[in-house]
Amino acid sequence: MPVIALLLLAAEPVPVPKGVNDSVLGTAEEFKVTGPARVCFMYSGFDLETGETSYLSYSGIHSAQLTIVGPRGSFELTESEIFARPKRPGRTMTGLKTKVVRHRAKGRLRYDVYSSSDGGGASRPLLRLEGGALTGKAADRDILDRIALNPQTGSCREAFAYGWFFE
Repeated sequence: MPVIALLLLAAEPVPVPKGVNDSVLGTAEEFKVTGPARVCFMYSGFDLETGETSYLSYSGIHSAQLTIVGPRGSFELTESEIFARPKRPGRTMTGLKTKVVRHRAKGRLRYDVYSSSDGGGASRPLLRLEGGALTGKAADRDILDRIALNPQTGSCREAFAYGWFFE
């Protein structure tokens, strides 16, 4: 009995996918993708590894969010066309494929990934990663290196669009 209790306590809660005005989009199982696989938004993708599963958390007018659950815990990956530029400077990570800035405030860690949504124009925060699986240590680089900007649509097992014309 104690082993079962520990397993239940260790299980991460899976979000119910929500939309605008807190509407429920379906069940977590309907929007579940198990790795290895590439999951995509409109302007980016993320490569899930074996042992990782993504669940759609939110899809709205200006953004979409996945919860990624894996052996190290979980984190949220959010793409948005309207992220504001941070007021406080963060620490720019070096040696990655794209500009990533690490921020820490009130004990919370997040990474902002910069890109232009159309492949040209000014670079701005496009993706945000935050959650318990991110530690601020070298292991986070593995996660950040699995981000693909403007991926080919055919390379995605599942694509999650958002906006006025998507449900």
